[in-house]
Amino acid sequence: MKTTSALKKEQAKKESSDTLLNPRQDRRLLANVPDESGERSNADRRGSTYAGSASFDEFILKSKAGIRYQADIRVLAKCRLSYGRNKTLKIQGVDISSTGMLLRLSGEAQLEALCKAQVIQLKFRIKAGTMPEGYEMQVKIGAKVVRAFTDEEGVYYCGVEFEADLSRYAVDHKDKHALAVSSLFLFFIVAFII
Repeated sequence: MKTTSALKKEQAKKESSDTLLNPRQDRRLLANVPDESGERSNADRRGSTYAGSASFDEFILKSKAGIRYQADIRVLAKCRLSYGRNKTLKIQGVDISSTGMLLRLSGEAQLEALCKAQVIQLKFRIKAGTMPEGYEMQVKIGAKVVRAFTDEEGVYYCGVEFEADLSRYAVDHKDKHALAVSSLFLFFIVAFII
């Protein structure tokens, strides 16, 4: 029988182990080949927020915006329903991209609450290895429902689109106090040396 300290060490080792990115594969066998009906194009609809692609950097952001990564993320969704009622839902994130997320719901009641909500606020944590480097952070972001469906087993899914791209969110929110704190420490160090 293992002691609690041995169990804690095992848990810490599991959490600190390297994880590789797991992008979700395209459903089509030949993703970049045009179809006969002409309905599909090579442009990813998930990157449509970067319209125009004026520069090469914007073109790269547009092409990477829709890459979905398989994930297992616990999401807390706060829905503001009509008449000032609020509902909090615990949902599971199945995959994530920088523009949105696919949520697995526990039942039809959660789907109805998300679809009828006037405002949806999602709160979740992106762990290291889930998305490319720089995205590991605590996220609190607004979202809207863009699609809902059930699979063959009757499990409800809901696709949401974030209010802002996660790369822009990271620039605005991640480590926003780091510059001020480091400047303050630098000031005290210089003052101490003088």
